Amino acid sequence: MKTVLITGLAGFVGSHLVDYLLQDSTIQIVGVIHPLHEVRHLEEHPRVRIIREDILKNGKLNKILKEAQPEEVYNLAGLAHVHESWNKRKDTLYTNFLGAFNLLEACRKLSAFPRTLLIGSADCYGIVPENEQPITESRPLVPSSPYAVSKIAQETLGVQYGRTEKLPVFLSRSFNHTGPRQKETFVCSAFARQVAAAETMDDVSQIQVGNLEARRDFSDVRDVVRAYTSIVRKGVPGEPYNVCSGSAISIGDVLRKLVSFSDHNFEVVPDPEKFRPSDLPLLLGSSEKLRAHTGWSPGYNIDTTLSDLLNYWRAQLKSASPVTL
Repeated sequence: MKTVLITGLAGFVGSHLVDYLLQDSTIQIVGVIHPLHEVRHLEEHPRVRIIREDILKNGKLNKILKEAQPEEVYNLAGLAHVHESWNKRKDTLYTNFLGAFNLLEACRKLSAFPRTLLIGSADCYGIVPENEQPITESRPLVPSSPYAVSKIAQETLGVQYGRTEKLPVFLSRSFNHTGPRQKETFVCSAFARQVAAAETMDDVSQIQVGNLEARRDFSDVRDVVRAYTSIVRKGVPGEPYNVCSGSAISIGDVLRKLVSFSDHNFEVVPDPEKFRPSDLPLLLGSSEKLRAHTGWSPGYNIDTTLSDLLNYWRAQLKSASPVTL
């Protein structure tokens, strides 16, 4: 059996990564989640072992990795919400940087350093003019939030291990992704939940929105986890890879597509609290390097992704009552 260790496996992306890896009957998974975090989207499985531990406790992490002896490691743990990072600056830096450092040092103590992926973010590019997009990996990193600072620090650490120390440490810079199981604090999921909830009511329903003009490069989460495994198995250590679709869609078109999947009547209502002063008009990435180095390509189109997301929320709300908007 091949052992894969995943930190933060119980969330949105982690649960999809588990689903994808379990398709290989020769893989067993050891998952590490914070003791205070809820286990979501995962069912018991004989090839999945979950350990509750804080990755900032390096002694405990060393013990976990020594016992597991993983051949691959995916670091999905950390604080991932950009806007919350302004109010949780220290926690964001500690968890995203020191957590990654502890993990890499625990890997170093093993007899064989496992192939390890650190998940970065397109937020590290900062504000990029539209005429200089799509963004490639050669673009300078200019952090515009504490979250971006933490991810740049984490990536710099990975570059040191991967290039200078010649260890199998791999790096992603992930753009927007969505799909079933995503929290409703993210725009596509927020819209999908509102549409699904409205379908349970008789009257015309309101959908509260922010800036509908912004365009984003959305990938399906199921394509994203395939990209992660492709980077680990075929990528170059210490080299960052954009994980993105290579095409952009406006937030307004996302909403229109979701509404088109429903027979219900809706009224779109702007919500001032949902508008962001520094919202970028466009965030578009180039996935050419990822495709060239690994052979990866997207398997889902945006219509399928949004339809599956809406059906996820329909099922969630059907099993929960009462429904509130």
